[in-house]
Amino acid sequence: VMEMAERKNSELTLLNHANSGYASGEYNSVVGYLAAAYYEKPKEVTMNTEFSFTETEKKALLQLARDTITAKLKKKPLPSTDLGFPKAEQLGAAFVTIHNKGQLRGCIGHIKAIKPLGETIRSMALAAAFEDPRFYPVKEAELPDLDIEISVLSPMQPLNDTNEIVIG
Repeated sequence: VMEMAERKNSELTLLNHANSGYASGEYNSVVGYLAAAYYEKPKEVTMNTEFSFTETEKKALLQLARDTITAKLKKKPLPSTDLGFPKAEQLGAAFVTIHNKGQLRGCIGHIKAIKPLGETIRSMALAAAFEDPRFYPVKEAELPDLDIEISVLSPMQPLNDTNEIVIG
């Protein structure tokens, strides 16, 4: 485990250590115990606080969602979330909504920013197309009729009064 922690971007943290002498009061011959946690260090990312997107960025996010659904249906590797603009790499909350000929076909999202926006769009596109419990998974024959909408959410903010809520 210690070797794995050294090879990856990970960390081993000591949680507690003790020995049998603590319980028995006898310290001449003891057994030692150790508890540690091994985890991968999170990537350094920032919160997306800019919510205006250029037309090129909007098209790239929509294309990522469409390419993700298409790749899953055609059993191909999922597209990269490296879209070439910084906002896609910042933490972002979003919903992906799918319509087929104007009818809702799936809608799933995160209200809290827990992943970079590009990763959020890719995973929510998959969830909306294949995991929305209200619908059967999307079929390949539906691809030409699918319209995709992405809603990027602003960060959550505490409110002191409901009058602070601004609709729209």
